[in-house]
Amino acid sequence: MAGEAQDRVYRLDEGWACRYMLLPDGRRQITALYLPGDFCEPQWVLAGRAELPIVALTDVIATEIPLGSIGGDSDEGVSELTEALMTNFNRQSDWIVSLGRRSASGRIAALFAEIYNRLQRNGRVRQPCTIPLTQQDIADVWA
Repeated sequence: MAGEAQDRVYRLDEGWACRYMLLPDGRRQITALYLPGDFCEPQWVLAGRAELPIVALTDVIATEIPLGSIGGDSDEGVSELTEALMTNFNRQSDWIVSLGRRSASGRIAALFAEIYNRLQRNGRVRQPCTIPLTQQDIADVWA
């Protein structure tokens, strides 16, 4: 929940989730999609609290990673979270460009290409490639 102190991060093992913001008129804007293999909000390791709520879009299975355990005996956890932070930062930049400069159909095509590439990198592409987003979810990403 937004504003809550966080003492752990979550890696999504199965399912899809999103981070979102509710606008004053009640509309939802999805600001990040989390797919299997993604860390949900890796910046919690720096901030120690949630800025925006996260909601599951499908049934999910996630691994809890206590913040205190990161960087224990090895730098592996730190490296993974640093990479996730940079990936999220770059993805957000791509989304800003899409919203500002692509047509509606171009934004949807870019979203589907991004999803496909992310799933493929994590070995999750199956034929057919199921994308469990509703029309409303897609609109809430790119509206």
